[in-house]
Amino acid sequence: MTTNEQIPVKEMEVAATIKALNAALSEAGVEADKIISIHFVLGVKATVGQPVEDRYRVHYRS
Repeated sequence: MTTNEQIPVKEMEVAATIKALNAALSEAGVEADKIISIHFVLGVKATVGQPVEDRYRVHYRS
C-alpha cells in the first residue's frame, strides 16, 4: 500500500450482544483483519419516550 492510497472506512451499529455483532459482521462480509474498532455505546433508560438500548459501534475497512 502506498501513502497516497486511501481505504474507505465504514461504520455500523448493532445491538450490544455478541450474537448480533457476529451476525452483522458476517452479513456485511467483514473479516476480522478489516475491523478497526468496536465501541460499546451505553443506552439511555428514558422516563419519557422510548429508551435507547445498549449497542456496539463498529468501524471497519471496506
